[in-house]
Amino acid sequence: MHSVRMGRNQAIAFQGLVQEWNGIAPDFASTLANALQFRHRQRRIQRYVSPYSMIYLAIISWTMRAFVSGEIAMSKFDVATSFFHACEGLKGSRACHRFLCDDAVFVAQCEAIADIKSVVGYCDWMKANSEGPLVGCRYEINASCYDESSSTALIFATFYATHTGEGGPVPPTGKSTASHYVFAITVDEDEKVSQVVKVWNTNWSMAELGWA
Repeated sequence: MHSVRMGRNQAIAFQGLVQEWNGIAPDFASTLANALQFRHRQRRIQRYVSPYSMIYLAIISWTMRAFVSGEIAMSKFDVATSFFHACEGLKGSRACHRFLCDDAVFVAQCEAIADIKSVVGYCDWMKANSEGPLVGCRYEINASCYDESSSTALIFATFYATHTGEGGPVPPTGKSTASHYVFAITVDEDEKVSQVVKVWNTNWSMAELGWA
């Protein structure tokens, strides 16, 4: 399959799809843009692509719109997993809101986050840390499963972070943590997250970061 230069109409359509994705799934739009390495030059895209690319992009765009609108149903496990990625992907409550019921409860028996009682509050706490002391922090899912009887997903992950930014309990230490944790995410009958329980040894993380 040979490649051709995008025409003006194709370029406009392509830009429109990416702008739409920015509103639906910012991470996906950013990743796609970086992968294709398209760039503006005198308002024209100077990038060679397959003539069939627009068809593929349109199909993906329709699928994403369908998921968001509910035309394609997500399983409860899908809802829980999608919420996890949005939350631990550090997008804050704004990105997580569509997965949550109005009064989603957050529970954690660990000192650092014991005072957080809502899932919205936890999402914003994570985002604040990623923009402050733990810039560049990330997560990795190790395993996950779903229990139909309790409508609860269990996600075992590892949190990676280095204290390089300002805003922590002490000046930047340059120390890192690789901390295991588990989310128990309960999804209600409306397919919304109603409760999140986080099992996490914060004392271990704080010590590794030089905060304790």
